[in-house]
Amino acid sequence: MEKATFGAGCFWGVEAAFRRLAGVESTRAGYLGGKLDRPTYEDVCTDRTGHAEVVEVTFNPEVISFHDPLEVFWFPRPIVTEITPATTFWPAEEYHQQYLEKRGLANCHI
Repeated sequence: MEKATFGAGCFWGVEAAFRRLAGVESTRAGYLGGKLDRPTYEDVCTDRTGHAEVVEVTFNPEVISFHDPLEVFWFPRPIVTEITPATTFWPAEEYHQQYLEKRGLANCHI
């Protein structure tokens, strides 16, 4: 298995999109970057910690290439994504994991 982490402002819709791909074994919503250990959603929402909401994608490279999640991630609108070295991944609270699926929603309106 291999892992890749993607940040896109809000992790709910991004996580749901990746979970639909064949070869994706799991996803985890979380936080990356920033200056606070073990940040909470409330911490991150203050915009003072420097963390980004991200999705960690674990995929099987024998089924799906790294290129495939990138194709899902690069939106048709202008790209404003910064590519940076990964830092410590902090998992988001359990209620954020597969948030849309738990609520019977297919996508995020944001």
